[in-house]
Amino acid sequence: MKRKRAELNTDRRSRSSIIFGYFRASMSKEQSIGVLGGMGPLATALLFERIVSLTEAAKDQDHVRTFVDSNPSIPDRNAAILGSGEDPRPKLVETAQNLERMGATLLVMPCNTAHHFHSDVQEAISIPLLHMVEETVRYIVANHSEVEKVGVLATDGTLAAGVYQKAIEAAGLEAVQPSGVHQQAITELIDDGIKAGKRISIDPFLACVAALRADEGGGAQLFILGCTELSVAQKRYDLGEEVVFVDPMTVVASVAIRAVGKRVVGDPPPQPVSANDNGDGDGDDDDAATAAVGGGGGGGVGQ
Repeated sequence: MKRKRAELNTDRRSRSSIIFGYFRASMSKEQSIGVLGGMGPLATALLFERIVSLTEAAKDQDHVRTFVDSNPSIPDRNAAILGSGEDPRPKLVETAQNLERMGATLLVMPCNTAHHFHSDVQEAISIPLLHMVEETVRYIVANHSEVEKVGVLATDGTLAAGVYQKAIEAAGLEAVQPSGVHQQAITELIDDGIKAGKRISIDPFLACVAALRADEGGGAQLFILGCTELSVAQKRYDLGEEVVFVDPMTVVASVAIRAVGKRVVGDPPPQPVSANDNGDGDGDDDDAATAAVGGGGGGGVGQ
């Protein structure tokens, strides 16, 4: 497990250098974030709010220029993965390309399930599309080294595709996921509650969490809110203070802010960059590159 964590840290530095190098090469262009949204619209609005509230700013001009394309016509990702719906990739690509034409230099996609199609979208554009799932797992490894079992609360499609399980296991951790009535509780909160604009009981959700925390249920030590509607639910409901919930939208918002050269509220003072740094990933500026994309524990996560 320690070896896999070390390999993940090496991968994190390599990835940091690539993204940092991209932005060094395009410094003449205004750095901006594009939000590939509409999945759902409320989650898209919450991500924008996260970007604004997490950016260290004393005035309007200190904030990040942000383009938002909230495209609710993107077909249901969950249904597509489960084999009962239209392929969402054409619309995902169309929306990503639209944001690139608008001037975005970095994209964020506030839908966990849609990350099953991440590579298809990334291949269709020439700017980086942050991988919210991978960033979330990196955050856990960097900030919760004591954790070995991670609970995944997500849609049926996200679980069926192994979107989080693959990333968690690659980090040397164990994924714990609900099934049966407990997964039904998650689905109802997402679809019948948040997406439908209704306030339903949070008790079945909390019962699911309690069951997965128990040894017989898997012994999860923290939980990923692996659906952006659950990030919205965290804001609407009191989920208690006993359980650690990691919010991928907060993680990726922090990463995006740093990647475009801004600071996140609570960041330590910036360190001077080596004069001979060339952003090539040779070790001269690994720490600066890591900080630029939020590696090594940046960004507060709602708990």
